[in-house]
Formats: sequence, C-alpha cells, structure tokens
Amino acid sequence: MVVSLADFSMSLFGGLTIFSMLGLVDDKISSQLEGTSLPFVIYPKALMLMPLPKLWASFFFLTLILLGVGSFGPIYLSGATMAIDQWPALGKYRPLLVLGQAVFYFVCGCLFCTEMGYDYFTVMNEYGPGFALLFVVFLELICCIHIYGYTNFRLDLMSMFGVPKRLLARIFSPSGLYLKYMWLIVSPLAIFTIDDLLIADENDSDRRPSAYKIYTENAITIAPGPPKPARTWAKSPSLPAHSAEENPAELNENSEFQSAFAEPAISVPHRHIPFKSTLL
Repeated sequence: MVVSLADFSMSLFGGLTIFSMLGLVDDKISSQLEGTSLPFVIYPKALMLMPLPKLWASFFFLTLILLGVGSFGPIYLSGATMAIDQWPALGKYRPLLVLGQAVFYFVCGCLFCTEMGYDYFTVMNEYGPGFALLFVVFLELICCIHIYGYTNFRLDLMSMFGVPKRLLARIFSPSGLYLKYMWLIVSPLAIFTIDDLLIADENDSDRRPSAYKIYTENAITIAPGPPKPARTWAKSPSLPAHSAEENPAELNENSEFQSAFAEPAISVPHRHIPFKSTLL
C-alpha cells in the first residue's frame, strides 16, 4: 500500500511539473512536444529556473540513479530465483547469476547510447511494453482468477500468509476484500479498456505513434548493423535521398526549441541528434 501511494505521488508530481512548465513555454515553442521529448525539455528548464540549479540537477540525477537501483533488485533477483527453482544446483552461484544478468543488460543498453539510440528506444517503448505487456497481464489475470478460481487462489494465499484477523488485514491483506474486487472486476475492465484504446490509437492514421513514423520513414537506418543517423545514409549515392532539406519543418525544429529558452541552450532529443548531445 505504501509503495503504491509513493509511486502514485511520484507520477502525479512529475506530471504537474512537466505540464506546468510546458504551459509556461508554450507560447515560445511552435513545434509539438510529445512522448519522451517532454522530460528532456521540461525538466532541464525547470531546474534552470530554480535557485542553485546545479544542486537541484544533482538531486535529480540522484533520483534517477535510485530509481534504477530500485528496479535492479526485483528484476535481477527474480530472474536468479527462477533459474535456481528450475536448477537447484545453481543456488550456490546466485551472486554470479545476478552479476551475469547485470552485464548482459548493460551490453544491451549500450545500443541506446549510439547515434540511433533514441530511435531504438522510441520503437521499443511504443511497441514493446505497451499493448503486449498489458495483454499478457490480462491473460494471467483471467487464468488465475477466473479459470483457476479466486476461491482456490485465496486459499493458497491464506496458506502462505495466514488467515487475516484484524479489520484492516481483512480488507488490505493479500486475501482481503480490496484485492478481491480489484482482481475480479476493476483490473480486468481497466486493462481491457486501455488495450482497446491503444488499438484504436494504433489504427488511427492521423495519430500514428512516433515510432511508426520513424520506422516507415527511416527503416534502413534502424536495420541491424552499425547505427548511423539518417543524414549519413542520405549522403550515400546508392540510396534514395532523404534529408531535412526535403522537410523544412524538420530542418527548423531544433532551432525553434533552442530559441525558446535562454542561455545556455537546451537541445531536444531527436532522431538526427546523437544521444550524447541530449545529456549535455
């Protein structure tokens, strides 16, 4: 319960910060800000307006580090636990299993630090954990609660955590009334509604996700191989020309963002900008 409230408070505070600052600079920016571009623009601007901006920037970096460390434990330890449950002989190598996962995911994450890293991240963010993850969770919920049966599932929980005796425990415990109605009614309806909205948004030709545009317009640049920016491919005489000169709006996009802010100028992550420049 505490973790859920803390997560909700963090999301609410982050949303208020982004959109309040977005309203402040809306009259200075003619381009549309959406998706992952928002934090790269709004958070640096908010930090610049605060007293002692370098101090608050350090706190913000520390916040991101703590979020990463907090995600590290449950994900990697659960992976090691599954491997040990399947092969008990690996129990004495648990630290090596966790270290191996960390190294593997670090190598995979280096892909997002290349010049095409922002494109890879956008494609995976919009087509990876969105609809697919919610659909898997929906199937798990249906199998556990409606096929296996909530009564059987509740008996299993009571055998592990004991029978709740206090009033609050009868409501908020793993076998309490709160989770019962969340699993039976609220969660299936919420997940089904969100998936339906995602499908409708995907089929709307006027509101294609940015990852769809990146893939269809620059498919050759995100193919397997050494990642290069689209302008580098456009210089090749053997490939069709595709550059910002054909799209004046795209050519002026970065200058519009930079002119919206006072010095020092803040660059916005874009598919033609190396990932390194978004961190400076």
